[in-house]
Amino acid sequence: MDIKQAIVKRLAELMAERGWTQYQLFKMSGVPITTINTIFNKKQGVRLDTLFQLLLGLGVEFTEFFDVDYLKFNSLNNK
Repeated sequence: MDIKQAIVKRLAELMAERGWTQYQLFKMSGVPITTINTIFNKKQGVRLDTLFQLLLGLGVEFTEFFDVDYLKFNSLNNK
């Protein structure tokens, strides 16, 4: 799994825990829905400042976000 896929997977997990759609993530984070759609369609990676805004909306710290096995360095495919 590459970093884009891993970030989308983690965001989707956190959204599912809350029962949120991409629209609800937009409303809570202020990140434009078009940006969220682009991230979820894996057309581009997510910028650090955008990830920060998404995590603020989700109420999740960076440490919590990255504390899953598939986001560890040895699990990522760096292509």
